Amino acid sequence: MLAAVDPDWNPAWPAAWQRHYAATRELLRDEAGLAEPTEVLPGVTARHGRRPPGG
Repeated sequence: MLAAVDPDWNPAWPAAWQRHYAATRELLRDEAGLAEPTEVLPGVTARHGRRPPGG
């Protein structure tokens, strides 16, 4: 049974939320130039797309 191996294998939040979280984590990792995934802390805002001039 998966719960015996990983109790968090079936979280309560929807799959769409998980996909957005993973995408945000990778976006932040790429922008920071890190090799490993980074932690997304509460309150972090990320925007996908072009940066404004001077941004």
